[in-house]
Amino acid sequence: MLGGLTNDQIAGALRVPSAIVAERLAGARAKIKKAGIPFGVPRDGSLPERLAAVLATVYLIFNEAYAGDGQLAAEAIRLGRMLAELLPDESEVHGLLALMLLNDGRRTSRYRHGELVLLDDEERNPWDRERVAEGEQHLARARALYGHGAYVLRAEIASVHMAEPVDWPELVALYTELARLVPSGAVELNRAIAVAEVAGPEAALVIVERIDFEPSELDHYCSLHSTRADLLRRLGRTIDARYAYGRALQLTRSEPERRFLKRRIAELPPPAAADCEAFWDNALDRIKAAAEADEIEDAEAPAEDARAQRRRLPADAPDPAAHLEHVQPQLAKRERPPHGADH
Repeated sequence: MLGGLTNDQIAGALRVPSAIVAERLAGARAKIKKAGIPFGVPRDGSLPERLAAVLATVYLIFNEAYAGDGQLAAEAIRLGRMLAELLPDESEVHGLLALMLLNDGRRTSRYRHGELVLLDDEERNPWDRERVAEGEQHLARARALYGHGAYVLRAEIASVHMAEPVDWPELVALYTELARLVPSGAVELNRAIAVAEVAGPEAALVIVERIDFEPSELDHYCSLHSTRADLLRRLGRTIDARYAYGRALQLTRSEPERRFLKRRIAELPPPAAADCEAFWDNALDRIKAAAEADEIEDAEAPAEDARAQRRRLPADAPDPAAHLEHVQPQLAKRERPPHGADH
């Protein structure tokens, strides 16, 4: 176990086989023992690298616990507070602690009678106001330290999500900035959700399709398919939405999520004849494109080029960057406090 997590839980969070996690942990323990690495705050130049690993571990523990294990989430927050005491001038430490506190402050509102509740439908009264206020204090401290790292940005995003009404253009700007720091399919997926609220589901779907069409760790990630399904539903593409919801249902490990997805599928209207025709036309086009790509691959193209050819988006697809005109003012207004300021 690591930080209270089993190998299977770590494997699920990292989306790798459990055997690989066990092998890596055994190797790490052997290395620590052989090198005699002490427990404590490093006093040499290794602090940034080692701090990044510690923060990532604490974040992993919190994320895995967030869906249900309150004790484990509390342990992650306790570790975050210890780090903030040991390293009071590290903005990313305050950013991570703020992120965990803000999310944990609304954790009990995410489920109602055992059912998953979307953010728009959450009741704010059950929020832990003390925990939220503490999170905002640590976020203010991170800003005062001119923090602009990934954890500070994630905490900013959590804070904006809790505002009423939600400032969606600001969220797009924050996710765009986060994507530059830590490019990943997960960040792009969340950016697409914000883009849908600013520029509509079609622009967001282009972003999601590019995640889906590229080799990615998200291929077996439930949220990718459930987000795609919701965008397709909003566009009236019922058959595609039903298929995507079904794929998400196959992948989720959460019973509340399973019930939510089944409810979404049941709420879909029966497909019209035109929808069926469009679905099969699209399927035939994909089969044809795949066959042509395989011919190219066999003749001259490397496998990766053939895959890109097979998964290429239509030339007339809308530009997913078009929404940026809505968020440039948000990027410009995000100024740091004057030198020496604190909160």
